[in-house]
Amino acid sequence: MNIPMLIVTVLMLSLAACDKTPPVEDDSPYWGTTDAMINGEQWSGEPFSFVNINHGNGYEIIIDSLDKYGIRRASLSFSKVPFQPGQYPLTNTFPQTDDGLVGAHYFVLDDDVILGNYAVLESDSSSFITLTSYDSISKELKGVFDITFIVDNRPNASYPDTIRFRNGQFHTRL
Repeated sequence: MNIPMLIVTVLMLSLAACDKTPPVEDDSPYWGTTDAMINGEQWSGEPFSFVNINHGNGYEIIIDSLDKYGIRRASLSFSKVPFQPGQYPLTNTFPQTDDGLVGAHYFVLDDDVILGNYAVLESDSSSFITLTSYDSISKELKGVFDITFIVDNRPNASYPDTIRFRNGQFHTRL
């Protein structure tokens, strides 16, 4: 009678030890931190990065502004940032163009709908991105940026002609 009771006890303990809750998987592409001053006000965004899939010639760094519901309201993107640490001027080039230039864009969004966009003010030589480090083991990227954008397609009348990101810094991973 003691052996069946021992078997039942062991079975009950093993069943109680099983965790029936499935693990929560984070399918978000975002990882890291980003902050800057935008037109004199504190700003932060959610960054993610990947290697340029068109030509494999640099990193794409996307920094999205999300509202409290997780809906994208703006997106700052840097394209074709070279793999080597260094400071690079920013232009109005696109990820699809294999021209050796580093591009930047700023979009005002309603999640996946573009409401308006801004282009790099190329005559302003202070627009740059600096890749300060890349850790090949953790695949983490760190850097800083300053950039001035001018309106290309105004989302609505309340948006400014010029958007200035100052003292920007990012830390993300591939």
